[in-house]
Amino acid sequence: FGLTCVGMDATENGIVYAAIVDRTGVITQTGPLVPIMNNIIMSITEHMDFNTNTKRQFKPASATNDHSIQYVLEDSIGFVSAAKPTFQTRICFAFLEQIKSDYKINCDPPKMKRHIDKLMEHYSKDPSVDKVLQIQSEVKEVTEIMNKNLMKVAKRGESLEELEEKTSVLAENAQLWVKETTRMKWKRIVRKFRKIILLASICTVIIILVLVVVVASALSPMFSSANNNIQEVHG
Repeated sequence: FGLTCVGMDATENGIVYAAIVDRTGVITQTGPLVPIMNNIIMSITEHMDFNTNTKRQFKPASATNDHSIQYVLEDSIGFVSAAKPTFQTRICFAFLEQIKSDYKINCDPPKMKRHIDKLMEHYSKDPSVDKVLQIQSEVKEVTEIMNKNLMKVAKRGESLEELEEKTSVLAENAQLWVKETTRMKWKRIVRKFRKIILLASICTVIIILVLVVVVASALSPMFSSANNNIQEVHG
């Protein structure tokens, strides 16, 4: 852009500048490098086609003060960011999309400036905003867990075989135990049934004996009377 390179101030943030612009100039801008980036962004704004919705990126160069610059144009409004050369461009565009969405809800410049400051801090330092890195981290974590599990399985190969044998023995013992338990159960039932039969037999014998005694007692007077009559006849 034919711009003079200006020295870069130190900052911890990955995104160091953000602005909202239109064809008349800057609507609002913020960031630790506003004094440095202002003229650069104004030069870029002069070359923007505000009649076209588009996205564009400028790689770090002397004209951009060794920063990467991105902008998103939509409905004649431009959303611009500048970031350190090593900062991920995809995060910058996600940052701009967030500003664009929020600007449609609240277009008050002072409020948007404060809001953009918070977004700049969030998108610069929070690793969760980078979905690609987040997914890569999750995949790496799952891969490590799987590798550890495979190593454990490999080390325990012989133990697994022994465990399988022990399981088989336990299954056989369980079947024997079930059979033995069933046999003992029937044995107890038979013993109980025998006791019942024995008690019933004893009760039956006792009843018979009682009946015999009762009948004998009842018939005894009759036999005595008959004997007396016989003796009288013979006398």
